[in-house]
Amino acid sequence: MSSPLRKIVISSAYVVGSYLLSWILIYSIVLGFDYSYFGRYFVLAWRGGGEMPATIQVLSFLATAFFVLAGLGIFLYRSKNRRR
Repeated sequence: MSSPLRKIVISSAYVVGSYLLSWILIYSIVLGFDYSYFGRYFVLAWRGGGEMPATIQVLSFLATAFFVLAGLGIFLYRSKNRRR
């Protein structure tokens, strides 16, 4: 795999992983670790319908943005220290 393509794949995997992790985290916090509706809420969050799935979706997008920005900050900090 070429270097630019490899970076795109790794970045995409990081974003998707951050989204899934944040969705599970927000779902757990909002619904108190009750996983009986996990699959149904995940589908409803993407298809639309339901106030709670939509709330979880919006909060998980915000958490994903935080995780991605934190990862970018760590990457930039590490690359700056490597140049020295």
